[in-house]
Amino acid sequence: MSKVDWITWKTNPEEIIKPNSLEDKITDEYNNYSSYMYPNIYENIRNEVLNGGLDKQSLNILGESPANEMAINILNNIDEIKSIIENLKTQINEELDEQKGIEKTQLINDLEDKILEEKAVSTSENFSIINKLKERLEQVKTL
Repeated sequence: MSKVDWITWKTNPEEIIKPNSLEDKITDEYNNYSSYMYPNIYENIRNEVLNGGLDKQSLNILGESPANEMAINILNNIDEIKSIIENLKTQINEELDEQKGIEKTQLINDLEDKILEEKAVSTSENFSIINKLKERLEQVKTL
């Protein structure tokens, strides 16, 4: 269970985690990685494997081509890294959404408790406070 003990009725709704902005950052970093890795490294090695240099005939020792095998392993590792990163992105996005829900629920509960507390005191000053708290509560519910 995520810690949300830092959230109170005083917490600004803007402090709640924003999955979309974090997802965008993760996607940007992944795109930076992919835009370098695939055209610069992966495709160059792949071309060498397919068209010479690192094909099966390169450095052939007793029917084995260690350079070709290593190049294919590198390509497989790059593909595996891509798969791992994509799985991590999915898991992170799910965790971010869950965390946002937990934080939102905590803030809603704390605001509702504070509204009840203020209603119990019930003075003319409290009506203004209660209305502000209710506005904030509605704002949080829309997050």
